Amino acid sequence: MSGKTTITVDREVALKFSQVSREFGISALRLASDSLEVAIEALRRGYSPKRLQLLVRTASALESQDVFPLPLHILAAIFEEVDIDKFKIPLYEAGRALGAALSISVQFQELVRDPQMFKLVLPIRNAACNIKGQPCVIDLAFAPTARPLLDLFVSYLRGLLDGYGLTSHKLHIKENIIEVAVESYPQS
Repeated sequence: MSGKTTITVDREVALKFSQVSREFGISALRLASDSLEVAIEALRRGYSPKRLQLLVRTASALESQDVFPLPLHILAAIFEEVDIDKFKIPLYEAGRALGAALSISVQFQELVRDPQMFKLVLPIRNAACNIKGQPCVIDLAFAPTARPLLDLFVSYLRGLLDGYGLTSHKLHIKENIIEVAVESYPQS
C-alpha cells in the first residue's frame, strides 16, 4: 500500500505551489506534507490558515524593527525611574515606522477583522473590535501592571495609525483599556 494520497485543490494554487517548490528546490510532496502539518498545528491552536497567513505577514513586517520582549512589570519599573514624557515622541516615531512597514503587507482592515493580531505589536491581553460602519472602535485590554505605561502605548498606537496613513483617530484610556476610534479607513 502506498503512503501517498490525492487531494483535490484549486488549480491556480496548485500551479503556484509547484512553481514555488521548484524555485526553492524542495520536493512538492515534501512541501505539501510539511504545509499540511503546519495547517494542522495552526488549526489545533485556533488559527485558520488565512489567519496564519496574516500572522506570517505581520511577523515579517516586525522583522524590520529591532525588538526585544521584556516583562511588563520590569518595563513599568524602569519607567518609574525616568521621565515618561521624554519617550512619547520616540515611541510615536517607532509606531509610525512599524505602521508604514505593516501597511505594505497587511491592510488595516485585515487587522480590524482580527484584532488579536495587535498582540504581535503590543503586550495586550485581549482585543475586540466593533465595526458598524464608521468609526471603527478597537478596545485593547492590557494587564493591570501595564497601567503606568498606557500613555506610552497611546503614543505608539498614534504613530502606528499615522504610519498606516490613518490620521482621523481618537485614543482614550479607561483603566487598563485603550479605546481606539478610527473615523475613516479604506474598507476594500
